[in-house]
Parts: sequence; C-alpha cells; structure tokens
Amino acid sequence: MNDDLVTLILKLAKRRDQRILHEFQRVIYQPFHLRFHPLVFELLPPKESGVEFYATRQAYRLIAPLMARFPQQGNLPFPRALARLNQQIGQSSITRKLLIIRQSPKLHFAESSILYLTTQLKQRNIPINWYQMATDVKYWNASVAERWLEEFYVSHR
Repeated sequence: MNDDLVTLILKLAKRRDQRILHEFQRVIYQPFHLRFHPLVFELLPPKESGVEFYATRQAYRLIAPLMARFPQQGNLPFPRALARLNQQIGQSSITRKLLIIRQSPKLHFAESSILYLTTQLKQRNIPINWYQMATDVKYWNASVAERWLEEFYVSHR
C-alpha cells in the first residue's frame, strides 16, 4: 500500500525536520478551505479529477496534522491499536468515541474523535499503520466505520 503523504511525513520525521512537521500540525486548526503547505499541495491529484481531488484533500487535511504529531509507522491498523490501548487503560471513552465515529455519516463529523483517540495512542506510544489509516480516511464511508468498530471488538477479545 502506498500513500505519498505518509511517505513524505515519515521522511521528514526521519530527517527531524521539525519546522515543516510543526506547520503540518497547525493544519488541524485551520478552516476546511485551508491552504496546504506546498509539499502537501503537490501530492494532491489534479483538481479536474473532481471527487478524487476532494476526497484526497479531506483525507490529507486530517492525516497530515495527526501524523506530524506522531510520525511513527507501526503495523497495527487504527482499530487494533485502539484495542491494545483499551487493554492498557480500560476506559469506556475509547468505545464511546468509536461509536461516535461509527455514527458519523461524513468524515468531518468524526475528526475530533479520531484526533482524541490518536492523541491517546501517542501518549501510550502505540504506533499506527499510517498507510492503512490514510486509505481508510480517503475512502471514508459507513462500511469503513463499521469495519473499524468490528476490528476493535474482534481484537479486544
């Protein structure tokens, strides 16, 4: 699986380019029509591609700041990482946030919950598979949200 943004941020983290990573972190606080950092803007598909352009832009708007805060590549998909987190701290807030995500028809309704859960994973140093996360976010729909919830419960057992 390949995603140019994930690869770029992992390279920046390896180079320890804190200035650009900090710029990416600020993206989460920008309005939806934000201007991307030129490095990210170059990775977007052509605007003429319509749905693909807007889906990728929305996914990158969420992934760039999250990854810039926690640029450690792991092999756990997001829901399995959350199951590990839940085993460590046993908080029902994780399940509640996942249910909020599951009920979110559009990605932007789920963003604050994803941000909260990613912050919790960072605090416990549980790495995420960012390539899988980028793909899931880019192609967000009810079936992705349902799969996340199902994987969480299966991994939780």
